[in-house]
Amino acid sequence: MMAARTKGDHPGPLPVALAVMAFGPDIAKVVVTWDDGTASEPPLVTVGDSPYRRTVVPEQGGKRAVSWQFFDRSGTEVPNAGEDMLS
Repeated sequence: MMAARTKGDHPGPLPVALAVMAFGPDIAKVVVTWDDGTASEPPLVTVGDSPYRRTVVPEQGGKRAVSWQFFDRSGTEVPNAGEDMLS
């Protein structure tokens, strides 16, 4: 997770944490499940001609991410998809 930082690497004025991730071309979908049972599907974005796609997931007020799931182009869930990221 990243959070706003000043030039001196101190917490900045914005109390926002972000998960910033990059994925290879085989990942087609990301699903984040929150502790209240809701889920979100952040868009994957290609920057320029990079082979990687990126997504940014902002912290949601009062919620905690409890799982991340990653799916390939055929819709199959990629094994071990996200519990390791939360520990």
